Parts: sequence; C-alpha cells; structure tokens
Amino acid sequence: MVRFNGIMDELKDFREKIDDVDDELARLLFTRFNYVCAIGALKEKQNLHLLDIEREIAVMDRVLSISEEFPKDDLILDAVEKIYFSIISMSRRLQ
Repeated sequence: MVRFNGIMDELKDFREKIDDVDDELARLLFTRFNYVCAIGALKEKQNLHLLDIEREIAVMDRVLSISEEFPKDDLILDAVEKIYFSIISMSRRLQ
C-alpha cells in the first residue's frame, strides 16, 4: 500500500508540473498569435505577401533544433513537428 501511495503522489506531482507547463504554453501561444496578427496588419498595410515559406522553414528548423537539448526520441520529435506545423498553419490564417 505504501508503494501505491508513493506512485500516486508521484503521478500527482507530474500532473501538477504538466498543468504549469500547459498554463505557460497557453500564455505563450496567445502572445505569439497576437504578434502574428500585428505582423499581418503590417504586411497588409505595406501590400506584402502574407506567405513567407523561407521564414516558416527557418522557424521549423530552429524549433526542431531544440530537440538536441533532450534525449533522442523520434516520437516526441514527430509530435513537436506536427504541433509546430499546426501553429504555423494557424498563424497563416490569422495573418
């Protein structure tokens, strides 16, 4: 029973850490998307193209390079890549 309680405490600790990360992620996404909208307004004002493939590739490369700071895990890398693809796609829509 002691071992089970220890595991439940550990699960609770990890879930609290995930909650903290989720809160930070949400705040960062709101901030990022507000910047995206501001960029879209600037581009529209200057009659610039909204789509910038070179920038999107550079963002993806930079973000994925952060994986080098963590133990190699192809499943996690794939998940981050898909999430960032979604973020970039939504950024296009917001511009």
